[in-house]
Amino acid sequence: MKLQVKNKSEFLKAARGEVLNDLALINGQIVNVFTGEIRTGNVYVSQGFICHVDYHNEEVKAKEIVDVSGKFVVPGFIDSHVHIESSMLTPRNFAKAVLPWGTTTVITDPHEIGNVWGIEGVRYMHECADDLPMRQLIDIPSCVPSVPGLEFAGADFEADVIEKIAEMERVVGLAEVMDYLAVIYGEERMMKILETAEKKGIYIQGHGPGLTGRLLSAYLCGGPVTCHETHHPKEANEKISQGMYLDTANSSIATNFDGIWDG
Repeated sequence: MKLQVKNKSEFLKAARGEVLNDLALINGQIVNVFTGEIRTGNVYVSQGFICHVDYHNEEVKAKEIVDVSGKFVVPGFIDSHVHIESSMLTPRNFAKAVLPWGTTTVITDPHEIGNVWGIEGVRYMHECADDLPMRQLIDIPSCVPSVPGLEFAGADFEADVIEKIAEMERVVGLAEVMDYLAVIYGEERMMKILETAEKKGIYIQGHGPGLTGRLLSAYLCGGPVTCHETHHPKEANEKISQGMYLDTANSSIATNFDGIWDG
């Protein structure tokens, strides 16, 4: 999902310097995530979007100029996997808590509320994030219940439910497919869920702790492309070599960053 400027022609004028930019952040230590450099420069903003970055000491012209000398200027942080319900906050209050720390986008899996309130719970999380000053993108809970037949849940997300949720505006993926054995052994219910996600053109988030060798290959062939349950360097290296993307966790209750990075 890509946000667009309201008036592209005016935005281009701002980029060319033919009209005043809305905002200029000057003398910042700009962290360039493309080159890995940190350089002093100025960042120009128009219509809420960066339109120009200047490293050449151009004359500064803007409606508002803010001197950020001594501060780092970085892109907004993206949390690639979070359960907002675990924070015990509504989407709006969650945004209020994390935005000041630089997180401007989260990809949230409303698995917990989905387990209790079904599709209405997912719709609630989606609608409550409307018009927030941050993006809350949604991955569809893939395992409601987590293990069919072994728990009591408030809903059962079959492929038809997955298809309905996929029509919501900010849905971008199928959330952590934690029933990895159902994927590996081609269980019919899971195959229909994965097929629906693929038809909708959304990515499939993985959850494969300890998977290696043939089991890892089968899981990847099933469709998941990421994993946030990797804890050891050898496991991490094998998953990366097979083309899997790894997410790291670094929180008060779980961390696997050091184990992956040290590998």
